[in-house]
Amino acid sequence: MQTPIRISFLDHTAKLGGAELSLLNTLQKLDRSRFAPFVILGEDGPLVQKLTAAGVDTCIVPLESAVADAKKDQLGASSLLKLNAVWKTLKYSWRVARLMRSKRVDLIHTNSLKADIIGGLCAWFTGLPLIWHIHDRLEGAYLPRPVAATIRHLCRWLPDFIVANSQSTLDSLRLPTRDRSAVIFEGIPPEQRPAFTSALIPPPESSGSMATVPVCDDVSGLNQTLLPGPANKPAVVGIVGRLTQWKGQHVLIEAAALVRGRFPNTIFQIIGSAMFGENSYEAMLKRRVMELGLGDCMQFLGFQDDVGSLLDRLDVLVHASILEEPFGRVITEGMLGGKPVVATRGGGVPEIVLDGITGFLVPMAHVAGMADAICKLLEDPILREKMGREGRKRASEHFTTNQTVPQLESLFERIGGAHRRRVAVD
Repeated sequence: MQTPIRISFLDHTAKLGGAELSLLNTLQKLDRSRFAPFVILGEDGPLVQKLTAAGVDTCIVPLESAVADAKKDQLGASSLLKLNAVWKTLKYSWRVARLMRSKRVDLIHTNSLKADIIGGLCAWFTGLPLIWHIHDRLEGAYLPRPVAATIRHLCRWLPDFIVANSQSTLDSLRLPTRDRSAVIFEGIPPEQRPAFTSALIPPPESSGSMATVPVCDDVSGLNQTLLPGPANKPAVVGIVGRLTQWKGQHVLIEAAALVRGRFPNTIFQIIGSAMFGENSYEAMLKRRVMELGLGDCMQFLGFQDDVGSLLDRLDVLVHASILEEPFGRVITEGMLGGKPVVATRGGGVPEIVLDGITGFLVPMAHVAGMADAICKLLEDPILREKMGREGRKRASEHFTTNQTVPQLESLFERIGGAHRRRVAVD
């Protein structure tokens, strides 16, 4: 019997972001009789424990903080050319390449932009085929233009194949041809209760779950009740995600003030924590809530271990990003949970939400449009139920690992198998 194709999955981080959860879900579903995954991470973290629990061979090769901690929005042409950073990246890549050789790897799969560069060098050192899995749109809103242009150029000659998580992401690469690329959506395990883990990672200083987010002194009147009581249950509208400006929680707050004029008993829930020094944005949100007189209906729930129970209580799930997101994992999780969605139109979101069928699409940062869409759902329980049902059907048919992993396996078989056959001939 032929031995499984050995694939090295490379990621610079072990934090549970959307790309890392997608990788975890893929490896949990991967056919181990045909493929042997070997994960290399640049740091220790929650992903290591989850991969180990799933029986995935995992190794930590510590990446120097100067490279690992560099933010995408802090990069520029000058930083790309810093000799010290280049030298550290070369040394790290050589070390990882030697490890891949010792493991007799057949194929390299990279899962982040930093891993793409490192993996490209590893492929150069080892002669192994390379797949880039792109989870970010290469546009100015996400990356400085020189960095985006550099990565687009590398896309044309460094990887053997490129996988994008949406057509919008693939279009942002501006490839001259599409013969070495494909769109494969991020899959969710259909048998698991949606947990929204990617959106609700607690800040690094947090040692556990937080039932509520502490309220600033000047917004002490905010409602911090987790859920409305069972009697005369009001409608609940929720948004799930890290508290950061581009996620658009402030847009929902402005829209809530309009919705409340028509549906005064509605409860609004903001689920998620601030990260990466963005506590000032959280404080601004809470001040705005008080200014609009929404302290009795707007709930800041912070980080939650079990978002599934909160999802069950929602009547409407809102996605309010003011930038074009590459995909929208939270949306697919909500649809799989049978919730109608109000989402902003842009990026990969229209590839997920069918406007008027599984939810409503509204222009980005359009407060009145978002409020109107929410009101349409609140005033029509039958429509909410119908859209939730259609959303669950669509998510089950397109956005679970039952569909996405076989597509990746076919690609691994073709590229990794071809390399193995070439080596055998040589």
